[in-house]
Amino acid sequence: MELISPDILAEARGLSWPLSVIGTLIGVLLWLFGWRWHRFWVVFITTSTAGLIGISGHAVMGPRMLAAGVLLAVAAGMMAMDLSRFFAFGTAGIT
Repeated sequence: MELISPDILAEARGLSWPLSVIGTLIGVLLWLFGWRWHRFWVVFITTSTAGLIGISGHAVMGPRMLAAGVLLAVAAGMMAMDLSRFFAFGTAGIT
């Protein structure tokens, strides 16, 4: 039995060392705290994505893009707090 498939290791050898370190760190954190921190991860990913979408729409919003990005990130983060329960129940139901 192999812990990591050789195909995955062959693909990972082409990555630069900073990406390898970041990927390894994220993988270890998810492995250690994935289920306990499921709410944190759902809210973090949703907030970050909404903030980036809000900031990237600067041509539409003009000079107030930072405020729009922050407000969109906060709104999505607050909504994700409740959605994390939905994801947890859905995952348990599928399992």
